[in-house]
Amino acid sequence: MAGMAAISSETELRALHPPPKERTLRKQLDRVDRHCRRFIELSPFVVMATADAEGHMDATPRGGEPGFVRVADERTLLLPDRPGNNRLDSLSNLTEHPEIGLLFMIPGVDETLRVNGAVELRTDADLAEPFRIGRRAPAVVLRITGAGGLPALRQGAHALTPVERRGADRPVGAADARRDAARPDRLGRGGVASRDGRALPPGALLAVHSGAG
Repeated sequence: MAGMAAISSETELRALHPPPKERTLRKQLDRVDRHCRRFIELSPFVVMATADAEGHMDATPRGGEPGFVRVADERTLLLPDRPGNNRLDSLSNLTEHPEIGLLFMIPGVDETLRVNGAVELRTDADLAEPFRIGRRAPAVVLRITGAGGLPALRQGAHALTPVERRGADRPVGAADARRDAARPDRLGRGGVASRDGRALPPGALLAVHSGAG
């Protein structure tokens, strides 16, 4: 079609948009701070994005009780692999390309938390045991870390704003989630990591909080 062309460089892309505001750049942190930790503790659902060695992408949902993903420290997350359909698409991808993107959500809260990092698939009994449910402990625990820190970015929840978010009943932890996660001032506004807003190098653990603001 006349007047249309494919974008082939970041320079061309950025020419179509105004630069990000300084406030937006200042929302990126270099760790999972206490606000990010609280969000993860209240989240019962995460979307996990992976890719194989050839770059073929996959995104899969993971869920559990609020806080089923645990914050080991400000630069390390632990995610248990629960029994599923045994396709092992995501885990297979991680054996080829050990990088992951996580998008945490809390029902009823129009904000999200994104975390990107490098992954180890661990079978250590001491890592699996805290995730035991009844007689079953996970066979594999994903240990997600960041090389040199855990940057975080907070944005307006533009993608979720027009979407109706509603569960059958008010979710467990929703009151706490609204109190602790819904207000931007409670989510640690002002942390700084990357000043230029560009993509981080592979292995950098990125916690991105998408909320009001």
